[in-house]
Amino acid sequence: MFKGLSKIVSAVVAMLSLLVAGSLAPVSAAAVNSDSFTSAVVKDQSNPKVTPINVSIAINYIPGYGVAVWSAPGNGHVLPGKSLLTGTTWKVYQVATFTNGYAWYNLGGQQWISAQYAGDPVLSHNTEMALNTVKTVNYVPGYGIAVWTYPEYGKIMPGKILKHGTRWRVYGEMNTGRLWYDLGGQQWIQAQYTK
Repeated sequence: MFKGLSKIVSAVVAMLSLLVAGSLAPVSAAAVNSDSFTSAVVKDQSNPKVTPINVSIAINYIPGYGVAVWSAPGNGHVLPGKSLLTGTTWKVYQVATFTNGYAWYNLGGQQWISAQYAGDPVLSHNTEMALNTVKTVNYVPGYGIAVWTYPEYGKIMPGKILKHGTRWRVYGEMNTGRLWYDLGGQQWIQAQYTK
């Protein structure tokens, strides 16, 4: 009986050691700050897709603490003495996206942070133009389109889908190379799916 139980406990311990941010992934490093808080960073052996961007982000971590700056996305090492305090704002030059869905922001040179510790990016070169109109979702009957927290580099709002044929008030638009409509309350949709 105990032999079987020890195998189950070993399997659970092994799975828990891989559990990071709600998904199974190997941990490449754990950084401990001066107050003994530990941050695990997900390792990805694949080459990320690196895209140039022109945004700013605010560090979103535990108040009074900071996040580690890394030498490379995914497989780098912590840069000694470099941490970014919660609430500070930084310019981002590139985003590295891995196949496991994790993203890293490049702050210039060999300085990277995990995107999980950043608020929604704010586009540096685009401004919103005011609108006051109604648009109809024009997608595939029976399906809908995603709602985003911000154009281009925001996050999809879980469970928020606008069904084909529904009508929505639009308060603004932004062109990032792709036209986006602002529905208010940090809710954005791609204009290509409307009429």
